[in-house]
Amino acid sequence: MLLILSFISLLLLAIVSGGINEDRKIGFLFVAGILVSLFLYCSRNPLTPDTVPYMRMYARPSAFSESIEHFYLQLNSFLNHLGVSFRLYIWIVNIGIVLIWIYCTKTILASYRYCLLGLLVYVSFFGIYYNAIILRASIGAAISYLAFVLFLSNKGWRSYLYYFLLIALASQFHSSYALFLIFPWFLNIRYSTRFLCVVSVASFLLPLIGEISVFRRVIDFVFEEALFSRRMMFYISGEMASVRSSLYGNTEVLYFLITLLLVMFRDKLDWKDLFLFRYYNFFLNVQVVGFCLMMIVAALDIPMGIRIAYNFLYFQFLPLAIVLLLSPKRRRQYCFVGAIIFSILNFYSLWNNTPSLMYL
Repeated sequence: MLLILSFISLLLLAIVSGGINEDRKIGFLFVAGILVSLFLYCSRNPLTPDTVPYMRMYARPSAFSESIEHFYLQLNSFLNHLGVSFRLYIWIVNIGIVLIWIYCTKTILASYRYCLLGLLVYVSFFGIYYNAIILRASIGAAISYLAFVLFLSNKGWRSYLYYFLLIALASQFHSSYALFLIFPWFLNIRYSTRFLCVVSVASFLLPLIGEISVFRRVIDFVFEEALFSRRMMFYISGEMASVRSSLYGNTEVLYFLITLLLVMFRDKLDWKDLFLFRYYNFFLNVQVVGFCLMMIVAALDIPMGIRIAYNFLYFQFLPLAIVLLLSPKRRRQYCFVGAIIFSILNFYSLWNNTPSLMYL
């Protein structure tokens, strides 16, 4: 019930903001949205997925030294030593994550109205899934977001220094973020619209192809040899229920359509602001890579690999918000309604994939 009420609250705040002209008033609505989100993230109980393992990690960090990343356990040990309760610990961590999210998003979008819409799209799936469930990945995602923003807003060696240091730090909270270490050059290239469309469509159709073992060999090499991570191998060898039976479900079709729309919007928008274009192009590439990974691991039937794909798809709220920001005024209302509909579908997809979230 809390989950539904919180989402409806964010939905109403976003809709109300569409009829307000003063940025200060919208700023208040944005703050209200942030508070609603924080309340939702921190309201987990033992019935919420992954809560009990996180409670055990917090109570006895040393017992997980062989399986959980070092910096996360050190954070647990430090706050536990100070006498901080698990509930307060969840609040402290989520407040830190949300502050990073606000800083990065406001740096790019400037307007509170589009930050609020970005928040709605974000919370409707990945905000809840990461912040309210897989907390380690949420910390890694926040640090990675900061790395991307500092990488794109700086030039020369300093941008790469910020990027690699922060991604290395993120991987110490969740090792799957080590994969971002090999991407900064590739993600910053402007690929042709035709190329991105072909890659997206080919990825969507990939599970229909019978023999794709070459992808498995590439994944094994990257995860085990290039990234030197035993923990990363867990994500491509961990045993979970098969995902092939759920191929071409709501989530895959929805993200395929969103990816194609974002690719096509790039050539339709008026890019007077090259600053915004650089961010859009970068996060568009992140979206395409995430969608390709999602379909590849689904085709290879690697259930845990979906989480790695989600690390990329996590950022989809940003290019969507930029589309709204740059849409012509006569079409902005349609884009606004589209963002609302997408958020509702995203929320439904989250609920459908993780029914145990009803305990939030």
